Amino acid sequence: MCWGTWRLLVLFMMSISWSISIQAASAWWEEAGHTSLAKLVEAALTKNENLKALESTRRGLEHAARAAGSSRLPQLSLNANTSISPTQSLGFQFGGIRTAGGQANAAQAQEIPAVFGNGSVALSALWQIDYAGRFSANKNALSSEAENLAATYDAQRLQLARQVTTLYLDFILGKAQLKLLEQQIKLNAQLLAVLEQRFTASLATAADVLQQRQSISALSSQQPLIEAAQDNRRQMLVFLTGVEDVEIINLLEQHAHFPAALWHKEADALLLHPRLVSLKAQKARADYELRASQKSRLPQLSLSGQWGIQGFYFDALNTQRFWGAGLNFSLPLFLGGQLREGIQQKSEALFAKDLELRFAELEIQLLAQQQHALLAGYAKQSKTLAGQVDTAKKSYQAAVESYQQGIGAFSAVILSNLNWFSAQNAVLQNTRARLEAELALAVQAGGAWIGDIK
Repeated sequence: MCWGTWRLLVLFMMSISWSISIQAASAWWEEAGHTSLAKLVEAALTKNENLKALESTRRGLEHAARAAGSSRLPQLSLNANTSISPTQSLGFQFGGIRTAGGQANAAQAQEIPAVFGNGSVALSALWQIDYAGRFSANKNALSSEAENLAATYDAQRLQLARQVTTLYLDFILGKAQLKLLEQQIKLNAQLLAVLEQRFTASLATAADVLQQRQSISALSSQQPLIEAAQDNRRQMLVFLTGVEDVEIINLLEQHAHFPAALWHKEADALLLHPRLVSLKAQKARADYELRASQKSRLPQLSLSGQWGIQGFYFDALNTQRFWGAGLNFSLPLFLGGQLREGIQQKSEALFAKDLELRFAELEIQLLAQQQHALLAGYAKQSKTLAGQVDTAKKSYQAAVESYQQGIGAFSAVILSNLNWFSAQNAVLQNTRARLEAELALAVQAGGAWIGDIK
């Protein structure tokens, strides 16, 4: 094998590995570091019936575009026909000679066949000359519609992946909230035990004991609500992914913490956004349809040809070959304004799509800027909340110590306890909100990790 062949083979293998690495790094659910999230999203994208229907429609449009493109090619057909008729229908020159009484004599009647037959077999060719590109414009319009459907397909994939990811993140948030709630109930139960001991020693009031029991009861009443919300999320994931409930439970139990990030690249939101890809395809289709309408006013030319054999049977079989060629010219002169109004309608449609595309570009740029601003705000808030959690924990410990020493009031313990767990819950909510902003930014950029692709 020569060096040139080896070099081509190496380059081909490198291109395959590069494309595979892009595909592997092109989705947030694959790069988030949670295998359970990736499995749930892939299951939803594989089994969703709406996506299958869109993909089938898109393939149908691709076939229609190829069919429209074939109109530019010559057409060849084989034609054959045969018929039989009464001889009397031919006229007097073929046996319709009449006597004075209007009847053929006996000799003539014996010589003339009662029926005759004819037929032909021919190859016919037709080529409609697309000198103005009218057929090409129609083909490109259908191809653009197929691209529009492909973008719609991608958009629905992204929205479905986003829906599954949102449910997954909410489930992790619910698990963290349940864990935090259990810790809070356990800690308050320990405080109640201390409080009851102090009440027995006449160092605490009955009101403090009752208040602490009510706090534990209030905390316990929140648990069924969170668990019900978790069940709803799990059932929704079963519906979206088509995965069995038992497997969903196993997948959801694999990770107890949020992903570190869903988006960490500086991305151009206008690069892969399915909405923009769809609008660009719609604008291209409107442009091609306008061109096709404009070219309908031009003359239409076609070449035709025919070669074959025809036969006639009367008293004997007679055959002969025939051929022919021709040029057809057609120019529409007046159609009641149909062409003019059709061209005007296509022009307005193209203008509308152009405005819609420009507005969408500005809107998506604005949304991307807003998401970046939100991410910056969540980052600053995260640092502040982390400090608040540490401060609230120290305040709680100090309040408990003061109360045990008989210096502080029990109300201070309750208040510091609430502040501490509220601060921890705020950290969870901040993380969840940051991931939601990252998810929105990922969707706006087409779901791809732009930095890795470049």
